[in-house]
Order: sequence, then structure tokens, then C-alpha cells
Amino acid sequence: MKNFFRLIFGRGPKKPEGDLVAEAELYNAVGVAAHENVGRDEVSVLIYVELVEGGIDHCLRFAEADSPHFHGVHTDGNFAIALWNLYKFVMDQSLEKRWSKMEYFIENGEIDVSFSYEPVNEEIPFWERIPAVFEKYFPGKTSVEA
Repeated sequence: MKNFFRLIFGRGPKKPEGDLVAEAELYNAVGVAAHENVGRDEVSVLIYVELVEGGIDHCLRFAEADSPHFHGVHTDGNFAIALWNLYKFVMDQSLEKRWSKMEYFIENGEIDVSFSYEPVNEEIPFWERIPAVFEKYFPGKTSVEA
């Protein structure tokens, strides 16, 4: 796992080893907190985060492979703290290294994290921006809120 995060987050000028480890630990903490909030194994988990004016918008969803639905998750303080720590880290990065959107997907023990650096269009409400993301990770499934 350590080398996986180094490949993803180690782009650009080489960072000191301690910085890479600290960065990987922040992303790992978000994934662990999400898994604890979902409280189930054998499901696909999506953490979607956008950096917006004054903070973050986020959602946590999961789906079983054989279910026609994906589910919203009420999150706890540990998840909020993990996201806040990640937010602080990202905001400390230079503008060219600061992502605006993160898709963090866990499926069958595999982690896929992707970033967008395009600005978030905050004129469109968050709940209207995210259906395309849900369709990407949970194709054909409908939402069931927590």
C-alpha cells in the first residue's frame, strides 16, 4: 500500500521521505474512516470530495455488487476529522498542485484515487453536480439515502 500511494502522490519534485509518508497517511486515514462508517466488507465504497469556497463538499456512498441500489452513509466525527486534516494538507499545497475534486473508490480491496484540477462550478448546487460521479462508479444503480 505504501508504494501505491507514493506512485500517486509522488509526482513533481521529489519530496522528502517523511512528507510522502505523512501524505499517504492522510489519504489512508480517510479511507479507513470511510470503511468504518460504512461498517461492511464486500461492498464498493465511494468517497467524493470537492474543495469549495470556504471548505469542502463531500459524500460517502456504498453499494453491494448484486444490488440495484447504492446507499448514502451518515458519517461520524472520525471521518470529519480525517477529511479536515486532508483539506488542511491540500490547502497548504501550491495552487498548481492543489486538486479541486477527488474520487476515492474502494472495490474488492483495490483503491483507485483520481483528482481533477478544474475549478468547481459552485453556481450549480452540489446535489446537482454529483449524479454523474455516482453513475460512473455505480452504473445503473439508484440512490437510497441513509
